Formats: sequence, structure tokens, C-alpha cells
Amino acid sequence: MDETQQQKLRVNHSLLKFTILVHHITWYLQEKGILTKDEVAKINSGHTQEQRTEQLLFLLPKKQGAYEALLQSLKGVQEHGGNFPYTDILQLLEEPDHEQGKQLAGLDEESWNLVRKYRKEITEHLDAKKACMYLVQSQFLTEEESATIQEEDKNEMTRSLLSILPTKKTHSLPFVGCCMTRVWKT
Repeated sequence: MDETQQQKLRVNHSLLKFTILVHHITWYLQEKGILTKDEVAKINSGHTQEQRTEQLLFLLPKKQGAYEALLQSLKGVQEHGGNFPYTDILQLLEEPDHEQGKQLAGLDEESWNLVRKYRKEITEHLDAKKACMYLVQSQFLTEEESATIQEEDKNEMTRSLLSILPTKKTHSLPFVGCCMTRVWKT
């Protein structure tokens, strides 16, 4: 999945999380080789629909061809089921990049460019476990989000943390800056 596609998932994360019913699409994603049987089982182990969708949204950016397969699976549900509100989601995910707008989760484009510029350094130096703990204590992340991030291997934890931040309705970049000063690896 390319950066533009990942950004579309991040920007629309909350909407996707509370709208997509994963049992409608996991079979398709598994059939297309995007998800393994074990990954589908992990997704289905979530206690709530939102947890299952959250798990799916964490897995998809790591998969080649996942974005297109997600769109196709949602289109398939629309064509065969019809009663599910995926039309609006499909329009958001398929719109050209310039229509995504200048504001991403309350942050201006310049702020996100700064995060992108220093992403490698952040990934190398941020202690993601401590950051998750701090962000949960501050009620910025949920326990479920933190647990999902901490299930990742060490190298993927910070990437996952950085992926979820744009989905928050609050200004996450200044908050991450504050967090980083407290949990930066030495």
C-alpha cells in the first residue's frame, strides 16, 4: 500500500472503524491473499465490532494490494447486500488526492510534513511501549489501541503508533512532541 492510500485510511480511520463490518469483507480479503487464515482469526477475536475493524485497519497498510482489495470488497457488499452504508466510504476512499483537503485530523499540512521528514528518527528513537503507556494514562489512546500496537514486533510498534495518531480528533502532533520528550530512548 502506498503512502497516499495509507493517508486516506488514516484520515478516514474513525469513520471506517465505526462503519465497516469486517465479517462482510474478511472472506474476500482472505480469498485474494491479502489476509491469512491466522490474521482473520486474530481480527475475529476482537470483543467488539470496532475492535475487529481496528485490527483490520492495522493490518491492511502492511499488505501489498490491500487498498484495492478493500475497495473491491466494499463494492461487492454494496452490489450484493445493498443495505450497508459503504457508498459514502467508497467515495471518500476513491476521491482524488487533491480533494482530501489541507487539514488532516486537525493538523495543518506543514505539521504532517514535519512528522514525515523525521519519521525515521522517531521510529528509531521513540520508546513505543512507554509512549503507549503515557498516551493511555493521558486518555489519548484507548487500552485496546495500545494493546494492538504493543502486539507488533519492536520495529513496527512506533510505525503503528504513528499511523493511529492522525485518526484522533485532537491535535496529536504537539501531544506526540510532549510525549517524545518523556519517552525518548537514550
